[in-house]
Amino acid sequence: MSETRGSGGLAIWAQDFASALSSGAPHSVAALFLNSGFWRDVVAFGWTLATHEGSASIRCFAEGLGAISTTNVQVEGNATASEGFFRFDTPVGHVRGYARLVEGKCLTLLTMLESMAAHPEAVGRHRW
Repeated sequence: MSETRGSGGLAIWAQDFASALSSGAPHSVAALFLNSGFWRDVVAFGWTLATHEGSASIRCFAEGLGAISTTNVQVEGNATASEGFFRFDTPVGHVRGYARLVEGKCLTLLTMLESMAAHPEAVGRHRW
């Protein structure tokens, strides 16, 4: 993973992304992406598999989401890196993401729902 220069890195971007989602302001979400950026969502927000290309498409997608409470933002690995994995929680479940940043803005983002809060995986004490 490469380091970002002067942008604060993945940890700051992930926190800003979570805050923008929580605010319900689609322009704030779209502002975190390059104009040519991509957001691929795998069930985490749109309940489907969808790719949103460009800031206008990303803003439209974010507008349809409304405000989404996000908590427990954590970066896996180097917090100042320009790409890597991060996690956060929503009322629906646990989301994992992978972002690639260029000069502090996101070029590509993958988000996926890892597990649903109301339906924990059937392992350990949750096993039948």
